[in-house]
Amino acid sequence: MQNDIRAKLIQVIEVEHLRSGEETAGLPSRWVKTYWDLKGNFLSEHDPLIDELNRKGSAATTDVYNR
Repeated sequence: MQNDIRAKLIQVIEVEHLRSGEETAGLPSRWVKTYWDLKGNFLSEHDPLIDELNRKGSAATTDVYNR
């Protein structure tokens, strides 16, 4: 199975910003991290609210992804 994995060390830019919540929907403001390559291409996002909703198995997770 070890042949099924490839890894590479790359340089990325980590940007941390405050995402405002929507109080009417019960979504808190929180710090979100986004990751970009050195050419400015978006790679990934880490939103702690999504992690929390996934842990709780919330049906609202899809709603938050679509915002």
